[in-house]
Amino acid sequence: MIEIYGRSYVAARLAWLYMHGEWPEHQIDHRDRDRLNDAASNLRSATGKQNCENRGTRADNRSGVPGVHHRPEYTRPWLAKIGHEGRQIHIGTFATKDEAVAARRAAERRYFTHKEVIT
Repeated sequence: MIEIYGRSYVAARLAWLYMHGEWPEHQIDHRDRDRLNDAASNLRSATGKQNCENRGTRADNRSGVPGVHHRPEYTRPWLAKIGHEGRQIHIGTFATKDEAVAARRAAERRYFTHKEVIT
């Protein structure tokens, strides 16, 4: 946050204004997920949905891949799912982690609205 004349602003929004000469139409998303990296190449204007799609892996995720879960008690222990338009979509269950990750990446390309899928 940066304060100017008693009003606080998000630094990334000020960086966008400086680089583009106008306020961003939407939220500002950091492509590399580093909120301290306000380099022009790292910032993009994004809707709330696009910004959420660029979230990192949760701290309690043991697979290392968002939307891929391991359930050792099942015959096909790898589960893949994705959130879209406020609902969870079950992609499928898989015998291997690699299959589940590939299915999740394919679903990201299908459902996510931004062109680049951040890994």
